[in-house]
Amino acid sequence: MGCSISIVSRRCARPGVRDALPALVPEFAFGYGYPVLNFYAPAFYYLPALLALAGMDVVWAARLALAAVYAISGGAAYLAGRVWVRPLPALVGAIIYLAFPYRLYDLFVRGALPEFAAFVWLPMLVWAAGVVWRIERTDGLSRHSAQRIAVHRCWPRSLRLALIATHNLTASMCAVLTAFLVVVLVVMGRWRAALWSSAPGCSAGC
Repeated sequence: MGCSISIVSRRCARPGVRDALPALVPEFAFGYGYPVLNFYAPAFYYLPALLALAGMDVVWAARLALAAVYAISGGAAYLAGRVWVRPLPALVGAIIYLAFPYRLYDLFVRGALPEFAAFVWLPMLVWAAGVVWRIERTDGLSRHSAQRIAVHRCWPRSLRLALIATHNLTASMCAVLTAFLVVVLVVMGRWRAALWSSAPGCSAGC
């Protein structure tokens, strides 16, 4: 992990877009290097890499980034819960989300930091889905203010893109869940909601 952060920070210090997108980690494979970041999403490493670039120790930069991700995920889980339930159940849900054993196992045992960081996007996606559902239920799709259109179209797609850039395996599992949700919505006769749920995770249409 420290090697990846160091590589990203060194690349970010160089000019040019290509240098900011690292692929090879030269310390791996007995010094021969291994293109881990060609297939393992690198987005998480940029925050600690930028902190390390600013002069912070690599270990403390990683710790600060992980603490920030953990805290933000708890707040996002609370906001996602508030879309559907009252404050107290939403708070309980956020605490359970933070104490979920698999998350702690990722952090302290497996060291799967990108997967740990990916959990910050899941409640945000739930929140965005809840906001979209409320807009559709109250106003319909044809009568939105500019702000509601931005939330309706851009937020879910941007969050999906962020999830893919953070941990592509978690994004793949979410895609399977989304497909299941689309089938359920179609069976329920909610074609319009199914169309928005299956929208691609890209910036098109923003």
